[in-house]
Parts: sequence; structure tokens; C-alpha cells
Amino acid sequence: MLERAGGFDATFSGYGREDHELSVRLWKMGARFGHEEGMEAHYRLEPNQWTFTRKIYLSAIADTRVWKRHPDVFPGRQSRGYVVREALALPANALRSLHTGGPRRLARTVVSLLAHACSLLPAQRPLGSPILLGDTVGALEVIGTDRTAPRSSAR
Repeated sequence: MLERAGGFDATFSGYGREDHELSVRLWKMGARFGHEEGMEAHYRLEPNQWTFTRKIYLSAIADTRVWKRHPDVFPGRQSRGYVVREALALPANALRSLHTGGPRRLARTVVSLLAHACSLLPAQRPLGSPILLGDTVGALEVIGTDRTAPRSSAR
């Protein structure tokens, strides 16, 4: 089944999640995953907060690429609506994360939301060059050139 799935996708660039993307393809082909008694998972903790935060951010960006490749498996996670829902749930999720996993879990929750927003929200058009009011056509009519004209006293 692994050969039919095509193995790891070498074009999957960026940080991590190529294993997750492969598991989604295998699952779609009918593979089932479970827990094996006595199985151990080893991982390395990052040496400092900066590398830990960077790893979370890049990993969450990679998550959005998996979601975009498999919208049938991750419905509703390809739009700004998902980011809005995630942002509205942030206070409750942040408290839950802090309570269940401490500051590191809280950091993961907040940084992941930021990465999802950066990846899923459309880029804004760059601002154009500023236009001074005096350079526009009709500006003198708006501003007025006759400062000696009496003002109306009627209110």
C-alpha cells in the first residue's frame, strides 16, 4: 500500500508534516491506524524558546498545506472563516491549553493560530502612493480659495 500511495512526497517543501500528508493519503486508500501496546515515540525537545516557537509556527504553516491538498479530509479549514472561528475560540482554547499543558501548550495554541492566519488569509493589496489633496483636480473648490467670504450665521 505504501508503494501505491507513492511514499513521501519529495515536493512537500517547508518544515515537517510530510509524514502526516502521507498518512492522509494512506488513510484515503483504506489504511487503518491504531495504538500498539509497548510502542514508544521518541522526540527531541528544542533547546530554547525561540527554536521551539519557530518549530510550532513552521509546523502550523505546513498543516495548512496538508489541509489544502486534502480538502475532502479537512473540510472548512481552507478559508478565512476557519481563522475567524479559531480566533473567537482562542480565549477558551488558551485557558484549556494552559490548564492541561502549561505554558508550552499555550504557546503552541497561540502561535499555531498566528501561523494559520498568515497562511490562510489572503494577502492585502499594497497601498498606493499617497496623493496630496492639493494635487487633486477640484481640490481648490473643496478647500476654498476665498477666505474673506462671510460665513452664514443661520444655523
